[in-house]
Amino acid sequence: MTPVFQEIYHRERGDCLRATIASLFDLESIQVPHFMLFQGNQWRSVFNAFVYGMGYKWIGPGVPHKDVISETPSVNGFYEACVPSKNFEGAWHSVIINSEGVVVHDPDHIRKWKGVNVLSSRDLRHWTIIEKIQDGSDKKE
Repeated sequence: MTPVFQEIYHRERGDCLRATIASLFDLESIQVPHFMLFQGNQWRSVFNAFVYGMGYKWIGPGVPHKDVISETPSVNGFYEACVPSKNFEGAWHSVIINSEGVVVHDPDHIRKWKGVNVLSSRDLRHWTIIEKIQDGSDKKE
C-alpha cells in the first residue's frame, strides 16, 4: 500500500475514494477514475469495472456489528473504509484501515483520521470488501 493523497476537496465531488483505491493498488491517482464524477449510482459500475481490471471483485460493504473485518477479504491486509468527513458536516470520507479498524492512511493532507481506531470509536460506517479473483493459476495440483 503506497499512500496517495486526495487532490480535490469537495462535499460531493472530492476524490478521497480515488486516492484510497490508488493507494490500495500502489497506483498514482491519475491511473484511477474519479468515481464521484459519475452521476447517481453509475460510479459503482465504474468502480466495479476498475477493481475487476485490477484482478479483484467487489463483494459488498462490511458492516460493523454484523461482519468482522479480519474475516473478510482484503487487498494485502488493507481495506477502503467510510467514515464521517471532518471537513464537511454530514458528508462521508474514504480512508484505509487495517484488520483491527485502525486508520493507516487518510488521504486528507492533514490526516485527521490517521491512527484512529474507527471500529472502537464507532465512527466506521462500512468497509469495502474486495476479493482477489482466483483464475486457477494459484491452485496447487
